[in-house]
Amino acid sequence: MNKKALWGLVLSGIFACGSAYAEGTPGHTGKFSPESVEVLEQYVLVRVSQQTAQNLQNVDNCVNRQILAINLESGQKRQEMLSVVLAALTSGQPVAAYISECVPVHWDAASTVPSIETIFLHKK
Repeated sequence: MNKKALWGLVLSGIFACGSAYAEGTPGHTGKFSPESVEVLEQYVLVRVSQQTAQNLQNVDNCVNRQILAINLESGQKRQEMLSVVLAALTSGQPVAAYISECVPVHWDAASTVPSIETIFLHKK
């Protein structure tokens, strides 16, 4: 087997395992399509429709389910997650995310939103 084919198998295995891992673990949202993205000083906010928010899984403890946050402290990982969200937004492809916790938002001290730990781009 040549090196290109071997690397293709390795990479496809990694992506397949990552997606299966996400769908089978607590904290997985299920597939959704982002409505808009807002870049703030502390977070990148991913907004979803109200209907989508009602169907998200594993965000029950969060007050506001229509906004999902990517923490800006994570450096390169944040940039990569933002790239995935922007690709989904422009292409119309759904994403799924792993939610690690609910985080407070600066505009409303009583409100919390789901914090995205990992995000996956899916085919329709």
